Amino acid sequence: FVALVKPITMMLKKSMDFKWIVEGKQSFEAIKEAISQDPTLINPDFSKDFILYGFGGNDTISAILVQQNKDNVEQEIAFFRQILEENE
Repeated sequence: FVALVKPITMMLKKSMDFKWIVEGKQSFEAIKEAISQDPTLINPDFSKDFILYGFGGNDTISAILVQQNKDNVEQEIAFFRQILEENE
């Protein structure tokens, strides 16, 4: 998801003049498609273990919190993402 929103996020930075670019339009269309698809978030079951996946790059960090359902399939509970500023 972070990769999908990065072109739009870069276009919206205060240090840059806003200009609708091809990459921004492609990013916007990809985001619309992604949010119209699964996953469906579930409510946490505090009697079960949680699994946290973390990802980091040069300019972003993200995480997904999941639990296994009754079929032992991981189901998403929450997502987190942050685009890092230059000083972070």
